[in-house]
Amino acid sequence: MTTFAIDYIDSDWGDYRCIAIREVGAWRIVRGEDVVFRTKKPVTFVYDYPLNIECRRTHSATMDGKWTRNRVAKLVKKDYLYIYDHEDTFGVWGHNLSDLVIESCTYNSKNRTLRFGIGS
Repeated sequence: MTTFAIDYIDSDWGDYRCIAIREVGAWRIVRGEDVVFRTKKPVTFVYDYPLNIECRRTHSATMDGKWTRNRVAKLVKKDYLYIYDHEDTFGVWGHNLSDLVIESCTYNSKNRTLRFGIGS
């Protein structure tokens, strides 16, 4: 398994912070173009917070099989917009999308899943 972070540098405090999902695309991700894992096969992103029902969204790989922090972050944001558009389906509870941050990402190469530590 491969674990990685998706952070930005807080200009007020000068240190790394977990990026807010709503701010993906607005803030510069630290080492955003770094390849965090490789596979040319589709990867299933698995979400469970703040949901009563787990959500799985499968994404195609790029031709070169490189998955960067920037790409993963953009897909997470896209998926959470989908989840919140279908909040009754997944049983979203207790948090608005604007509350959520990406705390960690863990890729399992055996079953090609990417799980997230999402906080608020």
